[in-house]
Amino acid sequence: MKTWVILVLCGAALIGTVSSKRKIQCRLLQTGGPESATTTPAPVVQKAINSSEFEMIMAKLDAVDLRILKTELAVQNTVQGIASDVENLSRVVEKLAWVASQSEQSSSFVEHHVKLLEHNLTRLQKDVREVLSLQQKLPSKGYIDNALVKLKLQTKLEQDPVNEGKIQQMSEMIEMMFKQEQAALHNMAMLHLPKDDTYEYCDQIPRNKSSGVFLLHPDKDFHDPIKVFCNQTFNGGGWSVIQRRFNGTVNFYRDYQSYQRGFGKLGGGEFWLGLDRIHRLTYSAPHELIVILEDWDGITKYAKYQNFEVSGEKELYKVTKIDGYSGTAGDSLNYTKNAAFSTFDHDNDTSTKQNCAVKYHGAWWYKSCHSSNLNGKYLRGINSEFGVGMNWDTFRGMNYALKESTIMIRRRMDLVSEVALRLVPQVNGGNGGKSSLPEQDQNTSQEEHEEIEVEHDQEEQRLVDGGAANDDDYEVEVEDVVSEPALAAQRDIALKEALSVRTL
Repeated sequence: MKTWVILVLCGAALIGTVSSKRKIQCRLLQTGGPESATTTPAPVVQKAINSSEFEMIMAKLDAVDLRILKTELAVQNTVQGIASDVENLSRVVEKLAWVASQSEQSSSFVEHHVKLLEHNLTRLQKDVREVLSLQQKLPSKGYIDNALVKLKLQTKLEQDPVNEGKIQQMSEMIEMMFKQEQAALHNMAMLHLPKDDTYEYCDQIPRNKSSGVFLLHPDKDFHDPIKVFCNQTFNGGGWSVIQRRFNGTVNFYRDYQSYQRGFGKLGGGEFWLGLDRIHRLTYSAPHELIVILEDWDGITKYAKYQNFEVSGEKELYKVTKIDGYSGTAGDSLNYTKNAAFSTFDHDNDTSTKQNCAVKYHGAWWYKSCHSSNLNGKYLRGINSEFGVGMNWDTFRGMNYALKESTIMIRRRMDLVSEVALRLVPQVNGGNGGKSSLPEQDQNTSQEEHEEIEVEHDQEEQRLVDGGAANDDDYEVEVEDVVSEPALAAQRDIALKEALSVRTL
């Protein structure tokens, strides 16, 4: 840059010098008027520049050169500073990029461990609830006391037939007190039900509440509440509806994420509750399942299962439990056991040839491929598309698309709070020493078959409309609740009287 500036200045100086010399020469040549042009030109006389003028010019040139040097040095310093700043900025950007990559790795690491921790906590919660469920089945102190009293009374009865009436009366009194104690504990538990609209399960909703959408909190120590449609009228109520289809207005051919979070209209329309919610409900407590189906001729069938459980996201929402079938529709769901959930964008089935969700236009627990497809295409009756419609193989086959489908789950209270009264020995010899309480039939009776089918017809409109309102207040009869200390005192008195019986 300096060189170019010097050249420009020198050029200007030379041009100025030459121009000055030419002007001087012209003035010297102009000695006369116009007539002198024809005359012989006079010899050119050059005017010499004196030393003072020359020194002045050189001084000016030196000053210009000094300024150029200073400018060049300043520009060089500026360029070096900019280069240094750019280099420092480059190093800072590289450090930031490294920090960003490390932060991303750390974030992924933390997210992975958070999911792992959540999974472990869920499993721990399930184990704790199973332990509590088993603990409920263990004999309590009152149960052991009653059993000892009855054994002693039975022994005395064998030794002293004369006092049979008195011993029998005391045995009945002890049995009545034990039942009162269990009823008191149940009523005390009812008093501690939530007063707001948040419950653990649908079976905790008061009887004055009609079917509708409620907030449930089955695992309140780990997650936020979830919205669930609770059916309060079908077969005793307390059912959580996880799938409802009846007119084909909602598209069920959706991606994996949609099935995870759920879709549709909970309050009266077609919907899928969501795999995450189904997992939370079934893992937090033992659940039973019922599938209610209706064909286009108005025939209703059902399939009920004593145990149903779905694992979490890490296990691809596998059906870990599905057993204890009873019903009229046939067992077309047992094939889903240990099957992962598949959609058109997540092929988790066991088939190596195809994606079952794509081939059969659905989303289900496919293996290779299915015997039921209740999230399939909504068609009408008999059709040529094998296994594509809303099918149930043992009810109308795989070339018949059903009209309606309802899938519901309910907490199994017999596993949560069952009291083992049937193990208490009886003094009455009429039943061979067995419990006077009837054994619970684990399979659904014929009367229940008929009841379920009748209730389905009555419930269908309520399930769609959300149920009729019921303004009756639900209150626990507090005056009928007997405190546990009072029952314990009565039991102690009965024990003393039983031990004071003497053989005549």
